[in-house]
Amino acid sequence: MKRQILMILRYILYMSVMVFPFLAYILSSSRKRDLIYQDATAAYAVCFPGSVHSKAIMLFRLLADTKEFRNIFYKRLSGVFCFISRYVLPPLNTFRIMCSDIGGGFFVEHATSTYINATTIGYNFSAKQNVTVGWNNGKPNIGDNVFIGAGAVVLGPITIGNNVRIRANATVVDDVPDNAVVVSPKARVVKILSLKNEEVQLGGNTLMYKRLIA
Repeated sequence: MKRQILMILRYILYMSVMVFPFLAYILSSSRKRDLIYQDATAAYAVCFPGSVHSKAIMLFRLLADTKEFRNIFYKRLSGVFCFISRYVLPPLNTFRIMCSDIGGGFFVEHATSTYINATTIGYNFSAKQNVTVGWNNGKPNIGDNVFIGAGAVVLGPITIGNNVRIRANATVVDDVPDNAVVVSPKARVVKILSLKNEEVQLGGNTLMYKRLIA
């Protein structure tokens, strides 16, 4: 009960600053509003699974609780109200989106230390934390319905096809065809270390410890 009361009070405080991002949204073009709604629908399904609410409530909850959603929200908008919104509701400062052609349904969950720099990104792009897209001599073109797992790296002027799944920690430097799944090499044992018993004198006492020997 106490937690619910605190959440309600928090939302009441947010209402005083939500006027700025909502004005930026309302005054934008219908094309931009449609893209943001698609982004919000994708993000809401991940952040609040099973919840069904109106467009206004979806935007309110995402802007209040999901900093990574604010990044794509501000990326799509411009103007004085968007400028003010960046200060009263700051985006995630370790998440960078460097692409001007992004389809709807874009969402990066837990976007800490994530850098997205592509020429184009299609519809329904999703990714996890610690992802790097571009550079190493160029930026990729990314198709529709692409997922990039945590820690993955996509480098160079390559093409990532539609319906592609790039799994965690994969490094992609070549073109990927449609409907492909890309995985990183499986971790393997390269050496077995041995243990050696050694003594150390400490305060007149002899202590035994084990040391790993390569």
